Amino acid sequence: MRFTPTDATDYTTATATQKLTVNKAIPVITWALRRRSLSDAVVGAQLDATANVPGAFVYTPAAGTVLSAGAHTLT
Repeated sequence: MRFTPTDATDYTTATATQKLTVNKAIPVITWALRRRSLSDAVVGAQLDATANVPGAFVYTPAAGTVLSAGAHTLT
């Protein structure tokens, strides 16, 4: 940083440096759990995650996938 005084007669310019470390932030993802029927395909209402930073989501399984009975993980 450089400081230049408005009164150059009585004061001189001054310079100072300081190290600064900027760490990456961790985005906050919000994704509500929605129940679905066995015959229903995975739809957009289940693929509606939001984040507090700009970006894109990729879901697995994709929209339109019909899941068999049992537990599944939607990522």
